[in-house]
Amino acid sequence: MNGNGMSTIGEILLLPPKCVCLLAAALGWLLEAAAPCAAMEWERTETSLALHDGQRVVWRFSAGPEAGKPFFHPLNMSDGTALSDHRPADHPWHLGLWFVLPKVNHANFWGEGKDGKIWGGSKVEVARLEFSPREDFSAQIELDLNWVSGAGDPLLMEKRTIDVSAPGAEGYSITSRHRLTAPKDAVIAKNDYGGFSFRGGPALRAWRWVQAAPVKMPDVPAFTPRGAQMQPARWMGLVEAATNGRARGIAILGHPSNPRHPSQWHGIVTMPFFCPAFLADRDFALRAGETVELRYRFLVFSGQNPTPYLEAQHAAFGQTKEESVK
Repeated sequence: MNGNGMSTIGEILLLPPKCVCLLAAALGWLLEAAAPCAAMEWERTETSLALHDGQRVVWRFSAGPEAGKPFFHPLNMSDGTALSDHRPADHPWHLGLWFVLPKVNHANFWGEGKDGKIWGGSKVEVARLEFSPREDFSAQIELDLNWVSGAGDPLLMEKRTIDVSAPGAEGYSITSRHRLTAPKDAVIAKNDYGGFSFRGGPALRAWRWVQAAPVKMPDVPAFTPRGAQMQPARWMGLVEAATNGRARGIAILGHPSNPRHPSQWHGIVTMPFFCPAFLADRDFALRAGETVELRYRFLVFSGQNPTPYLEAQHAAFGQTKEESVK
């Protein structure tokens, strides 16, 4: 050993062959495990944050005026498989992974023209945007947003906090918390879709739906291949065909503290598109000064038995504690 108590190269070479082989294998494993992290790097602008793994983008979040509304796109698997679609020709207001309530006090916030402007002139204005990328390649994103009608009336004030986990062999997660306050009486209109929504790319059209055991409701149609107003459930996702019971996929989890949890769902497999639709059966009213909070988690996963994995992930998500929002 040297003066620091460390073995010298010569001493290591004098070890029995079996020990040398084990040591070499361990070092090889450590180098292999460290390689993905070494390739990762952040790309940051005033209005966007992206994580790169070598030449591939893992995810990108955009929130500038040119974005129209904050969104994630692209979202990719670790092998580069494209998950999200952004402004497809059939629905140019579909933005990848995003959050917007379709109508507030009769003002539209959902549909847009090809120019990216919301029909009726409403806006979701970014008043504050803070990115906190970390050395372990997790990140937190904080926004203050003002929902303003085409006539210039402030309808909602939102504090949004987004936590993105560090990518790993299992995948990664995006946890989104939305705290909406009404400066004056507001009615968020009944709608079959809207809120925390995902539009998938063409590669996902061959994937199949998975859903938590639904809570049966009368007069609510069951899920159909085309998509329908589905039974309430704690979570829902899309998975690729399984190999030996293991699959990769995506999912949205609703937090148990959300109003009207478990939500009904809206899904269209031919796009694919899906979202928890807590507005599916009736309006949601807020009096002046009242606040509603919605919390969701988007999962990207691989090598899992989907249903038990997502049940466990939902249980863990449900145990997360309330935290203050700046």
